[in-house]
Amino acid sequence: MKRIIICLTIVLVAVGYFLASPFVGLAHLRSAIDARNASALSERIDFQRLRNSLGQQIVSTYLKITGKSAQLGQLGTSIAIGVGASMAEPLLADLVNPEMMLDLLSGSGISAASLQIPAGLGPFSKDAVGSAWQIFINTEYGIGNFYISLPTRAAATEQFRLRFQVLQWNWKITAIDLPERLRVELAKELQRRIG
Repeated sequence: MKRIIICLTIVLVAVGYFLASPFVGLAHLRSAIDARNASALSERIDFQRLRNSLGQQIVSTYLKITGKSAQLGQLGTSIAIGVGASMAEPLLADLVNPEMMLDLLSGSGISAASLQIPAGLGPFSKDAVGSAWQIFINTEYGIGNFYISLPTRAAATEQFRLRFQVLQWNWKITAIDLPERLRVELAKELQRRIG
């Protein structure tokens, strides 16, 4: 009987840790953003995976707004997205770095010479996180993955969907699904750059 209680206790502690640890990682990320600490933020983001995720979204949207995805078909579009990510690399270099990610995630806006993103549009902008209940209902768990959609009070089309994965024993952002209007803005910027 004693062994069963010990085993159950270990299982309950492990399950509790599994359920709570992504929220601890999210709290660390929020602290880094609030403190505008680029170094701490860098520890919470896998920039290469994030760059790949954003590149695919931007190129896919570019193909849609230019009408090229209809011409290419589904297979051609998939190939073009993979190949086209290299076209988006200069834009991604401007966007996916610690300083710009602080601005994007905090919702303070980006106003660089080559990139404009309005203030107030960000997953951690003012009042974006909401109550503990709102956070909980905007999350999804997977094995080694955790997803949260922010701002919690925004319509689904206006939310950022952040994907966290356990890497090097920490929860890190590996992908951010952008709201449609931001994807369109970035795709238009890509269109301006490549002509």
